[in-house]
Order: sequence, then C-alpha cells, then structure tokens
Amino acid sequence: MIGQCVQAAVLAVSIVLGAAMPHTDAEALSGKKIVLPDAVNGRPTIVVIGFTKRSQSQTSAWSAQLTKDYANEPRLQRYSIAVLDDVPSLIRGMVTSSISRRVPKDQQDTFIVLTHDAKPWRDLASITNADDAYVILFDDTAHVVAQTHGSVEEAYAPLQKEIQALLKQP
Repeated sequence: MIGQCVQAAVLAVSIVLGAAMPHTDAEALSGKKIVLPDAVNGRPTIVVIGFTKRSQSQTSAWSAQLTKDYANEPRLQRYSIAVLDDVPSLIRGMVTSSISRRVPKDQQDTFIVLTHDAKPWRDLASITNADDAYVILFDDTAHVVAQTHGSVEEAYAPLQKEIQALLKQP
C-alpha cells in the first residue's frame, strides 16, 4: 500500500487524463513542419516539454533516458517541445540556435520549438513548477494516459510501467 501511495505521488494523476493531444502546427529544429497529433500516425507517443530555460537540465535528462530505452522501439513515437512563446521575438532565433547546437542531429526531426499557441500545452501539463520537465504519455488515439513532471530520477520508474503496459496492448 505504501508503494502504491508513493507511486501515485510521483506519477501525476490529474484531471487531464483522457484529454486529447493539442493540435499543434509547428516546426522542428530540422526545419521539418510538424502537425500534432497528425504526425503520431496512430502510435503511442511520449512528449517531453520544457516551459523555461531552467527546465533544460530535466528535459535533457528525460530525453536521454527515453532515447536510451526506446530509440529502437518503432511502436513508440517520441517528441520534445521547447516552449518559447514568452521569449521576446528579438532573441528567439538565438535561443533556437542554442537549442539546435545542443540537440543531437538524429533527434532534431522530433524536437519542436513552439513559439505560438502554447496555452493548450500549458493547460494540459497542469503546471505546478514551470522549471520542471513535463512528460505526457498519449495512447494510440492521442489521448493522455499518464503524465508526470520533475526529475527523471524520481519519476521515471512509474512512467516506464505505464509505457510498457501501453506497448503490450495489441
């Protein structure tokens, strides 16, 4: 029972479970146009979102762990989103360039720089600490089945169980 309470505290259960992935028309770091949820092609999808520069260390750690564990898993689509709508337009190019240098080339097609219409993602994440990484797991119909936030060390194990359960479904 204690383990279940700890697990429930780490894996955020919120009112957004079952919510649809927000329609997002954006550009990846590679320059590729991405329209979510269309781009997920009916596959379970995990999205790592950073809302501030301070979330960078957590979002990077999440992306690295998910890449390590699921890079060769064709049934799971992975996206990262850097929300830059609050960054003054005058310096967005510099910020995007800095992000581009940091993100490995093989992940740039799925790394979205969101400069507009971020409110649906903010609402979906139910932000309690903007400096945290927010991780949302969607099923094959692009509806939320799990979400968490914070450091990968604290929140990965419960989310990984949710991913594995989702991947076992036919």
